[in-house]
Amino acid sequence: MMNWKKSARYLISMEYPIMRPPPGNWLISAGAIWLTNQEQLVQARALLDEYQQQRLTKAREEYTQHQLTGEEPGVIDRIKENPVRFIGYLAIIIFILYISIMPFIDFGQ
Repeated sequence: MMNWKKSARYLISMEYPIMRPPPGNWLISAGAIWLTNQEQLVQARALLDEYQQQRLTKAREEYTQHQLTGEEPGVIDRIKENPVRFIGYLAIIIFILYISIMPFIDFGQ
């Protein structure tokens, strides 16, 4: 999924006139990009596909480079960075599992 703001800036830089309605008030829905000239739709879609492929390639190269140099943190590294957050998430998961399973355990008695 593309970041709609970056995609919109890219289309603007390529001189495509667009309208950008923002995401909803609660930021549940995604923002949109509307072309003001529908005849440019095929060209704009091709540009966005190319742009998305460039971003994907760049991100994968950076990730691979970070992995090779050891800069990409693993799961244990992330837990060590913020153990309180990990314990909080673990507590929430255990609580949800408890609430989900308890009716079935009580039902058997």
